[in-house]
Formats: sequence, C-alpha cells, structure tokens
Amino acid sequence: DEYWMYSRFFGIGSVSLMEDAGVEMSADDVYPVMEDFMGSLGKSHFTACSDSDTYFKIKGKLDMMETMMKEIEIREKKRMAERLEEKAEAAIRKAERDAEMAKEVAAEEAEKVES
Repeated sequence: DEYWMYSRFFGIGSVSLMEDAGVEMSADDVYPVMEDFMGSLGKSHFTACSDSDTYFKIKGKLDMMETMMKEIEIREKKRMAERLEEKAEAAIRKAERDAEMAKEVAAEEAEKVES
C-alpha cells in the first residue's frame, strides 16, 4: 500500500510478535528476520532494526527492574520477619515477668495471712 507508513510501534510490535512466535530473541538473531520481513514489505530495514534495538534495551531495563523489585521485596519480608520475631520474644519475656510477679504477689499475700 503506497499510503502505509512505518512507525516505531509497528517495529516494536513486530519484534514482540516474533518473540511470541518463538523466534530466537537476541538483537543479532532478529536483524536478519527483520531485514527479510521489511524487504518483503518493500520498506527499508534500518529503522526496524533500530527499533528492535530499542525494544531489547527497554526489555533489558525492565528485566533488571523486576529483579531489583524482587530483591527489595525479599529484603523487606526478612525485615518484617525479624520485627515479628522481636515482638514475639518481647511478649514471651513480658509473660514470664508477669508470671513471676504473680508468684511473688501470691507469696506476699500468703505471708500476710500467716502473720
């Protein structure tokens, strides 16, 4: 079609479709496929290859961010577990002190009753 115009979204979408179709996904492997695909459309492949580079850069950054967010989530869960453990230990110590205090109060009352 003479009125069709290539856009970056078309190029990135093409790479995404190739990924869904199971084409080997690395920048070097996608170049020949993009050249053939754009050649069959009668368009230049340079822009499409540039857009595939953009796709792989953005995808790499997103993968790194996902990994970083998982690490942060794991770290926060560990901190929360430590805080809960400290609270549980404090509650156990308080219960032990209360039990000792109750024994002492009972012993004092027994002494008062005897005297």
